[in-house]
Amino acid sequence: MIPYILNGGPCKIGLESTIVDYVAGKIIVLRKGGIPVEEIENIFGKVRVATHSTSRPSAPGMLDHHYAPKVALTLKSIPEVLLEFPVDRIGYLAFANKIEQISADHQRVLSVSNSLSEAAQHFLAI
Repeated sequence: MIPYILNGGPCKIGLESTIVDYVAGKIIVLRKGGIPVEEIENIFGKVRVATHSTSRPSAPGMLDHHYAPKVALTLKSIPEVLLEFPVDRIGYLAFANKIEQISADHQRVLSVSNSLSEAAQHFLAI
């Protein structure tokens, strides 16, 4: 067990960490993430990808409710949401376009260049 956590700063890839285990001389991928299994296999040869149980996961972040927020989430188009909700109750994630009616504090532009990997990186930094 490691008695501390090393913070490497913002996520460069935009995906969760790949978690691997080394048991009896074999590498087991416990959770797929930013490093593809194929890249690991290019270095170490064939690896096993573990199946996981949602009740007894073998690595962090694998429970069904791991990312379940305690705040209700409603997905709607901008015209609908502006008609139905007070603007101080709206959060807006976008690639480039900001919405004039919503406070800048309630908006995040994930990627002005429409890059999915950049958007994923910024999404995890929120």
